[in-house]
Amino acid sequence: SFARSFKEAQTYVSLLIVIPIIPTVFVILYSLNNEWWMAPIPVLSQQVLLTEILGGETGSIFPYIVSGLSSFALGLLSIWVTARLFAREKIIFGR
Repeated sequence: SFARSFKEAQTYVSLLIVIPIIPTVFVILYSLNNEWWMAPIPVLSQQVLLTEILGGETGSIFPYIVSGLSSFALGLLSIWVTARLFAREKIIFGR
C-alpha cells in the first residue's frame, strides 16, 4: 500500500484536499475573467462560472458545457484509476 499506517494515509489525503483549493484561491485573489483556457480545468472553471453567475453576468453556454464535460471526464478517470489500484492485492492487503 502507499501508506504504512492510518496516520500516514490521513496525511496523504489531507495533501490531496489542498490541490483543488489552490485554483479557487487564485481566482478569488486575482479576480480573473472567464477565458477560453479556463473551461477545461474543473475546479477553476466552476469557480469562475459561479463568480459570473453571482455577479449577474451570463455568457455563452460553451464554458458550462466544457466545464461539465471535463469534470465528468476527470471523474471517470478517477474511478478507473481507483479500480485499477484496488485490483492489486498489494494495495488491499499491504503484501
